[in-house]
Amino acid sequence: TALEENLTGLTRAVERLTAKLEADTREHSTTARALAQLADGQERLILALQGEDGEGGAHVDAESRMRLRSIDVQLLRILEEISAGRQETMAELRTNLSSLTGYLARRRGSDGPSES
Repeated sequence: TALEENLTGLTRAVERLTAKLEADTREHSTTARALAQLADGQERLILALQGEDGEGGAHVDAESRMRLRSIDVQLLRILEEISAGRQETMAELRTNLSSLTGYLARRRGSDGPSES
């Protein structure tokens, strides 16, 4: 019936959203590891540029500092995009789950006891 088709469609939509959320979570984990490695590399680069005495050596010039700042800004943008995508996916999943819950509640109400 049409009601069963609607329920099946909603179920499939929730399953797709769940799969997407799981994929986003795996991607976020991989991205987080990559960002951590990048940050670690930057720390090593900063230490190498500063030298052992902690003072900026001849290698640290305005262009180097500008490039490091640029990398930091880009990493921040990537992090914000990941966060926004995750929030968007969660909002979509909540909306679909709410629709499914409402549908099931209406379905349960229409299938209520009619024999009295």
